[in-house]
Amino acid sequence: MNDFKNHKFYELMWLPKTKNCIWEAKTKKALAQNQTVEGVNLYALLKQEIDWAKWRKNYARLYKNWLENDQTAIFDLENPVVRQMFSAIQGINKILPPNLHFCYWYDIDRTENEDFVWEKSPISSSPLIDLGEDYFYQNRLWDKENHLLLPKIQS
Repeated sequence: MNDFKNHKFYELMWLPKTKNCIWEAKTKKALAQNQTVEGVNLYALLKQEIDWAKWRKNYARLYKNWLENDQTAIFDLENPVVRQMFSAIQGINKILPPNLHFCYWYDIDRTENEDFVWEKSPISSSPLIDLGEDYFYQNRLWDKENHLLLPKIQS
């Protein structure tokens, strides 16, 4: 297993009616919008890469359509709203220190398959990196190439 003891992982995970959407992956604590990590404000970088207010509104619509109409576009990695955030996260990671990682949290629709186990990247099919037991199972698998964090569900 790789040693990421000196690395910090943050994830973007939108939740309804939650102002802060960037979370420290190890502790699952929300990052305040004015808080810096390693001298970097991830929210400020995000807002430079994407129209944050518009993205949140569009993502909220995807979420509502999933809840009310059982539309699964929110889980589609090729959906334009999701792709827009991937692009922003890719750009941000290019300028971060090598021990700081900003990821998109992703999972399948667990109502469809609650026992699904991630074994490879949903984008590139590359192997996932297990960050270790210091991380909550929801944030434990890392797709380094695509900046994704995925849950480690035991089969």
